[in-house]
Amino acid sequence: MSKIHHKDLQQKEQTSKVYEKKSGMSAKKAGIRFAVFAIVILGAGITLTLSGDAMSENTGISATVVGSFLIALTTSFPDAVSVFIALKAVNINLAIGTILGSNLFNVFSIPLSDIFYRPGSIWADADDQHILKAAAGFVLTTSVLLILKRDRTKNTLTYVFPSAIIVLGYLAFAIYVIFN
Repeated sequence: MSKIHHKDLQQKEQTSKVYEKKSGMSAKKAGIRFAVFAIVILGAGITLTLSGDAMSENTGISATVVGSFLIALTTSFPDAVSVFIALKAVNINLAIGTILGSNLFNVFSIPLSDIFYRPGSIWADADDQHILKAAAGFVLTTSVLLILKRDRTKNTLTYVFPSAIIVLGYLAFAIYVIFN
């Protein structure tokens, strides 16, 4: 066994012990709970999508608005809770990783879904409003990247300002899409 591999095993073992001590839960039990709740969220996602489709048909609200805001907001609640708990545990990297990882997976799921979309191509059948959404997502995600890469500063305003711009940018986008 190489020294590096042995060191990695020791580090994983220590991390597992720290987690178990911190949470009172073994890694195995945590993994099982993770799988069970992932399945619950999967079932809720299916039900939520069917409900959103019915809401769109019965109210006349466009499916784009229902999907872009109502379903997106609802499916983001588990992420928001995960981020809150990670921040409460002072695990900043877990919090940011949750947000960016979710964003990355959501974008990845579009071409993956395209494989299973039978009538043709998702890209060809998608509404033009999604171009604006993709552009807004690109700008907001690029802003996050720039914030993560900026120099550290002691001025509170320089930390708050970029975050405020992202929030205001999202709100401006939401207002534009809802009222157009």
